[in-house]
Formats: sequence, structure tokens, C-alpha cells
Amino acid sequence: MFLDLSICILGEYSSSGSSSCFLLHVFVLSSAKMSDDVMACFVAAATVTSYFLHERERRKKRARRYWIHPVIADREERGQFWVMYLRDHEYAFLDYTRMSIKSFDELLGLLSSQLQRMDTYFCNSIPPVERLIITLR
Repeated sequence: MFLDLSICILGEYSSSGSSSCFLLHVFVLSSAKMSDDVMACFVAAATVTSYFLHERERRKKRARRYWIHPVIADREERGQFWVMYLRDHEYAFLDYTRMSIKSFDELLGLLSSQLQRMDTYFCNSIPPVERLIITLR
């Protein structure tokens, strides 16, 4: 004769964030000689096993984060500065920054030392010309 023990642990198991049961069935041979201590050991082992299985599934579904997001990593090739910095088209530059290229260069000459940041091993700093043109926008 078998005794069916069902252990239910409530927790964040589904991807939607709602609580649901994680069931673990343990079949124990029932006999006259089985003591309550042995039964308690089986229940404890099943509970611990169920918990670790639940934690392993939860870790697999964790959202991964980036040190630098791929959109930002491609900033030099596809960023707003490289798309909108149109020195070749003075009218578009004037429309974007509300100043002429000559005035922009004078302002950049005055402010470039305050806008300069130091590059690190982790990422390159934003150049002064990019900082200024984005600020003017």
C-alpha cells in the first residue's frame, strides 16, 4: 500500500507574476513499522527539494540586464549627434541648433574645456561637441 503526500509551495512560479502552486508528489511505502519520525524526514526532504527546484526555475526566468544597452553602444554610428550634425547643410544645422555654424564653433571654443570629461576603461565619454549640440536642441 502506498501513501501519497502532496506538498504545495506557494510562490512566484509563473512568468506573469501571479502566485501558483508548485506540486511535488512523494510516494512512501506505508507499513506498520514506519514511525512518525521517518514520515517527517520524508516530508522535510520533499519540501527542501521542492524549494530548490522552484528557485532554479525562478533564476532561469530572471530578466537579464546590460552594463551598456545595445542602443547606447551603437551611439557613435547611429546616435542623434551623427544623424543631426549636418555641417555640410548649413540651413539644416541652423534649423536644428537655432544658430549658425560660425556661432556654434565660437561657443564650442569657449565651453569645450568645461564640457570635456575623462574616458574610463568602462566607457568613452561624450565629446564636448556632442554635449553642446544636444544641449542646444
